Amino acid sequence: MQKKLFFAVLLFIFAFNTFAELKSCEFGFGTDWDFVNTNKNASAVQSADYITIWLNDPSFNQYWHGDMAKFCKDNNKTAVFYAYIIAKASGLGDGDVGGRLTTEGAGWLKSNFNTVKSRYENYAQGIASKYGTDKPCIFLMEPDYYQYFSGNQNVKLSFSDASSYMNEMIACVKKHLPKALFSLDISPWNNNQEAYIKSFDLTKFTFMHTSGGRTEAGNARIRMDNSNNVTWAGVVSASGKPIIADDGYGVGGGSTGHDPTWDDVNNLKARIADGVCAITQKSPNANWGSTINNLKSSLASQDVKCYGSSEPSGFTLTITNATGGTVTASPQKTSYSSGEQVTLTATPQSGYAFDKWSGDASGTNATVSITMNANKNVTPAFKQIPTNEFTLTIQVTGSGTVTKNPDQATYTKGTVVNLTANPAAGRSKFSSWSGGASGTSSTVSVTMNSNQTVTATFTDTAKVDSLKVEAESFTSKNGANLVVENNGSYSNIGYIESGYSTTYQVSVPKSGEYTFKFRVATGVDNASFGVSVGGNNVGTVTFPNTGDWQQYAMHNLSQAVELKAGQTTIALNYNGALNVDYFVLTFSGTPVEKRTERAVISGIKVNSTKNGFETVLPVSHGFKSYSLVNLNGRSIQSGKISPQTRTLSFSNSNREIVFLRFEGDKGTQVISRALMR
Repeated sequence: MQKKLFFAVLLFIFAFNTFAELKSCEFGFGTDWDFVNTNKNASAVQSADYITIWLNDPSFNQYWHGDMAKFCKDNNKTAVFYAYIIAKASGLGDGDVGGRLTTEGAGWLKSNFNTVKSRYENYAQGIASKYGTDKPCIFLMEPDYYQYFSGNQNVKLSFSDASSYMNEMIACVKKHLPKALFSLDISPWNNNQEAYIKSFDLTKFTFMHTSGGRTEAGNARIRMDNSNNVTWAGVVSASGKPIIADDGYGVGGGSTGHDPTWDDVNNLKARIADGVCAITQKSPNANWGSTINNLKSSLASQDVKCYGSSEPSGFTLTITNATGGTVTASPQKTSYSSGEQVTLTATPQSGYAFDKWSGDASGTNATVSITMNANKNVTPAFKQIPTNEFTLTIQVTGSGTVTKNPDQATYTKGTVVNLTANPAAGRSKFSSWSGGASGTSSTVSVTMNSNQTVTATFTDTAKVDSLKVEAESFTSKNGANLVVENNGSYSNIGYIESGYSTTYQVSVPKSGEYTFKFRVATGVDNASFGVSVGGNNVGTVTFPNTGDWQQYAMHNLSQAVELKAGQTTIALNYNGALNVDYFVLTFSGTPVEKRTERAVISGIKVNSTKNGFETVLPVSHGFKSYSLVNLNGRSIQSGKISPQTRTLSFSNSNREIVFLRFEGDKGTQVISRALMR
């Protein structure tokens, strides 16, 4: 009897330890820890591939989060964490249940991001202690993360901010869980989904996921309520990532129970074709285990989107051929890394003109650049030119632009087109026209009786003595929250706090004195930062509230700074909250040697005495001789000076104005005037 019992126990342990984990290229099924914790022997638990739990407490709880992580480790389950940290830490409450998260969440996040990061670190450390670091776990990052960067938030944050914050949160986890995988939340009510997704560094994510509310197993759209038009396939196309679908959480995360539509094999096949790779059921039916096993058998031949090491590396660019021309891509590759820039050039055939781009490129310029942060599809359009229509090609040499009036792709024979040359402000001036136009006036007219090419030539007038340094070009920074913000036409650094700094390596063209001008903005009063050159403090810039964080003004360092030609290290040491766009160094025209002479002059003191005057020299004056000369140029007195000489006295002379000339090591002369009494 004892032997039979022992054998049965061994069989149970063996079966329990062979439960599947979530695997790439296979459809996965998961459930929640609330259910598993009280139903550990249920068939649904045995057949599930992964287990989910919410991270929404102030810190890791070893008896809740710890028990879940250990259970997953001991039973070969993939641990999946809903990281709902920002919303819970703020205490503002979900907007869909009457909370203030959709209006005050962004401001709270900006002011308390260090709190968020510390919670991520705490959870990651705790999970690592129970789950280990030798196999992947999955973090489903921040449900409805989109809400902090859109809508009616009192403080405005950009999609670029969303990416920067996310990168830092991921880094906090990776520090302790190097094999952790990450998923970006899909907010189905966000119909600006594509722009939002593509603002992130997608190389940091393995999945996309839904969180909260019923999702549609039987429809191409993720949600059918409130005009949510976001589709499963659309999200996968924009991101290049498979989707972990969530079902069973209602408004505010409340349970709505098992959803049988996700047990329909035809629904699953359709969603797999869209790119869904897993489904999470909240509080599943007790017999869900047998359903999972049957579904896995039925889905064995399905082509499930892979991820991780099984995922194709890089992104693909598909260019659809069009009648009337060709498109070249530079660089031309079969696969592109995330963030890689590709320049597309459309070349029309004879008798055609380029019309426009569609797909993942837009506009009417024949040359356009796209960023490869997902698989891209681009289609050019060309239009046939009637026999009585002609093209006008504008070429530019130098810094400037040309405007056409009317601005058209083609012109009917006899049309007069007015061209205006626009020099770059402060950088160039217009020189001349060539090709189909001539002259030096900035405006010219061209009559279109044939295809024409006109070249506008501009001459560079920019001051070579000015050097512009973009704030985001720092070689190093100190400050965890400091980020680069992309504002379309320009970038700046922001989220600066007291104690932060940025350091720059600047190539100074020639030695001399330079003025420093900074383009800065702040929403607080009396912002300031120190400036150091080569490790030495050279001054502080203080300025008032500019009216807005993106409303910039120029503010100067109060004094010129002496710089030597070559590489120079410049550091900005911040004393509070401000944004910096760029700063400009302008040569003032004063050589270093002359500045040294003036400094020596300012260090010479002339004191009257009873019969003449006394001159006190500065330490390290470097003079070797002196001579006293009157207005007629006659030398009255002269002599040698040693490095130790500090005082020279002159007396018993006629009352007259004299000049005291000093000669130094460098052969320069310094003259001071005195009145002999």
